[in-house]
Amino acid sequence: DGKGGKGGKGGRGKGKDGKGKDGKGKSDPAFKGLQLVWRTPEGRDICFAFNNQGCDGKCGRLHVCRVKGCYQDHAAKDHKQKVGVRIIYIFAGAERKCDIGQYLHQLGVVDSLLQFDLQRSHTHDLTQEGLWQHIFHLLSQEEWILLASPPCVEQANYFVDQTVTACQLAWQYFLEHPEDLGITPDQEIPASIWQWPSVRELQVSTRAITFAIFQCSFEASTSKPTRFLTNLQALVHQPPHFATWPSFDTEHRYVGPLPPRCPHGRHEPLSGRTGRVWATSSSAAYPPLLCEWIAHAVLASAPQGVKESAPHSSEPSGEPGAGPGDVTGEVAQSASDPPSQASPGQDFAERISAARIPTREELCALFGLLPHETPPRAPEAITSYVRAKMPGHRFNTVSIYCNTGTDPHKDNRNAPIPNGIAALSDFRGGEVWIESDSGESIQVIGGKQMHGTIVPITAEPVFIEAHSHIHFTMPWRGRRIVLIAFSVSGIEELNPQDYDSLINHGFSVEAPPAAVEPMCLDPVLEDEEPAMPAGDSSTPFDPDACFNEGQPLKLEWDGTHENIDDGFGLCSPT
Repeated sequence: DGKGGKGGKGGRGKGKDGKGKDGKGKSDPAFKGLQLVWRTPEGRDICFAFNNQGCDGKCGRLHVCRVKGCYQDHAAKDHKQKVGVRIIYIFAGAERKCDIGQYLHQLGVVDSLLQFDLQRSHTHDLTQEGLWQHIFHLLSQEEWILLASPPCVEQANYFVDQTVTACQLAWQYFLEHPEDLGITPDQEIPASIWQWPSVRELQVSTRAITFAIFQCSFEASTSKPTRFLTNLQALVHQPPHFATWPSFDTEHRYVGPLPPRCPHGRHEPLSGRTGRVWATSSSAAYPPLLCEWIAHAVLASAPQGVKESAPHSSEPSGEPGAGPGDVTGEVAQSASDPPSQASPGQDFAERISAARIPTREELCALFGLLPHETPPRAPEAITSYVRAKMPGHRFNTVSIYCNTGTDPHKDNRNAPIPNGIAALSDFRGGEVWIESDSGESIQVIGGKQMHGTIVPITAEPVFIEAHSHIHFTMPWRGRRIVLIAFSVSGIEELNPQDYDSLINHGFSVEAPPAAVEPMCLDPVLEDEEPAMPAGDSSTPFDPDACFNEGQPLKLEWDGTHENIDDGFGLCSPT
């Protein structure tokens, strides 16, 4: 009870763990943040010694982890190193026997499994932006594996856009959708997410693979050709069969990678309905064997999720080459000893050292790395691309924007040098409207009609006088990644070291002004107005001229007050 020589929590003894003069009652930092229990949910006592310093096994109590909800065969002091994989599954469908979630818990060590679908809870309405923001926040905070199967419904475009964003944030992801089979017998070409530029760019930026299967290879009642896009490491290291994008002939007929027919020949057509039940309803969910195979791939991609003796029974049926085949066995062998490889950032650096000027796709890949990793030579890669695409253009700043639009404004804190703009991704719309007296596009801005020109943004750069002309972004569809190379004002005030750093990183800047001998100025008398601080313009700031609201934000530092200039021409709240 804490009164003996070892003085447990609240103890009064003089032992080393007590609160007497020889002990200070410090807790083990390995337990910080963990909720510890002393019995299992079944009421069996847990051995404290096993969870701390170790036990000889003669205590008669359970040797399992004391962390609430864990109860695995490791000590609580090792729990943080043994924590299992975290998984988010969106569009998970109704809960059923032998679904992916059940196999994940059965086969692996799963710390968290969050499954979202309206069939599971009325709070899982994925048409609501707030739920997506919650999912995005989770994915950005921890290492989560994302499973996603967006449905073909009225809101499909919205679901796919949000799913692509979620995949970009996830540590690893597994995205499923029906295969793009091209033109139909009645000469229609159905829409497919696999043709979306944003999905194709997702594969490049996340170093993912794509492959197709016949679901009948996993004992489904129909062939149901299906495609996956994933960067699960177990599958990246051991790609399944048919791991190429769909291809078509000149008349858009499907030519692969799947063969014309599955290895089983013909299946009963899923058409019509019996009573109120449509024949296709049986194919809405994955067959159990495919669920088990996906669970194995997920767990093998996260070493902390693999049980040492997890069974691997999911061998798809059918002839060799009909589906992923022996991928499950290969994944299992590599789970505990994944092959070593360079980080994405190191790999990127090696590619650009071999080819000095990166491609648009490589810059999109770089954009995907930057939140987590800054590859060596990343600034030089970006500036070399700008210099190659915009020869002679002066710039001291480069920004890459993803799905960012602006309201009408002027970049009035920029230098009087045009902005160079180039698209790194393919999208529809997203032009820049810029004022022009001879322009044919009329917009109402600030209550006034203004003439302007709509400037398309493509891979070929365009240049706009953003510092002196009102401009804004037009609506767009798809993932809009653009690069803007421009010059902020005040570069002449840089110290020589910073100026040299710009040059060394590949920026194209004007030569610094010649050094000026310091002048001795008379001190300002108390009754005189101080001179205008160096670098300030004598023209008063006019917020209406740049369509901002209010006066500039002020920054106080070391007893002085200055206007805030964030380098993008934003100088007051908008």
